[in-house]
Formats: sequence, structure tokens, C-alpha cells
Amino acid sequence: MCITLTPENFEEMRQRCIPVALEAMKTLAPHAYIGGEGSEDGLYVAGVDEQDRLLYITHFDWEEVQEMLPAIENGTLREWLVEHNQ
Repeated sequence: MCITLTPENFEEMRQRCIPVALEAMKTLAPHAYIGGEGSEDGLYVAGVDEQDRLLYITHFDWEEVQEMLPAIENGTLREWLVEHNQ
């Protein structure tokens, strides 16, 4: 089932992506967290190492949510995060 992102469902789809991205990030980095709420750059999920150095990050703007949805559906979000951060 392919989900089409629209202005009407963007916020709902964005909220669906956040916890899935967090769980995927936890498989890539020793520590993962949600941050940026209310900031100029907006909400993100980050993965950091033991010294708190950034390893992976993803934001939840239109383009990223649009790319995440099929990756979530196909079970390839982890791979998408790696590719997205190269």
C-alpha cells in the first residue's frame, strides 16, 4: 500500500515517521533521541556515539517524510537513514 503525501495528511504522516525513525536510529547508533522541537530547523531524530558525536540525523520536512514513507513500508528505513547520511 503506497501512501500519498498530501498537505492534508502531512502532519499525521510526519508523526507516524518519528517513532519508526527513532527505533531505526537506535539500531545504527549507541544513543538516539528526538530533538529540535520548536527550533528553526525543526524536529529531528539523531544518533550519536558514546562521546555524543553526531553519527546520523534526519529531519521531518516534506521531502524527507515523502522519502521515508516507502522506506518504512518496505522495511528499508535503516538503509535509507544510512544512505541519507552519506
